[in-house]
Amino acid sequence: MSNDNSVVIKSGQTVRFPVASNDPLGRFQQLKTVAELTNVHDLAVARKLTTTNPNLTATELSAAVNSFLTSSGASHATTIDLPVDFTVESGATIVFAGPITVVNAQNFYVDGTVAAQGSLNIKCLAFGAPSGNSQGGGVGGGGSVFPEPPPRTVPIKFQ
Repeated sequence: MSNDNSVVIKSGQTVRFPVASNDPLGRFQQLKTVAELTNVHDLAVARKLTTTNPNLTATELSAAVNSFLTSSGASHATTIDLPVDFTVESGATIVFAGPITVVNAQNFYVDGTVAAQGSLNIKCLAFGAPSGNSQGGGVGGGGSVFPEPPPRTVPIKFQ
């Protein structure tokens, strides 16, 4: 499932985050309570708040986001930090069972299915179908990949 250069969800596998702490992928995830969230500017609710209130300070934004998330029943956020490529092969499924999930990876390649049960933010250098595949998967098909740095933030919401 993982090596020094990549984490691959193989065809036929279904992985649901957050995973158990003893799962091999558990070493990549961090669970934080809503009150522990400090870097909130990439979350959809934060983008909406800054659009309607562009003069919010970072402290005010963090407090407003934490308050909103707590009042909406969100108890935690999952952060998945992969210092390598992340690939979802054709026939594989990855489920991010949020309410809030942030995935950081070098490259995020999808030929299978990605499902999110909450807010999902993916930060990576390249996002799309694996090289040489134009089919794409359940995230939006097409295989559009961002070939040049700087890193991109790709917020995706699935219901």
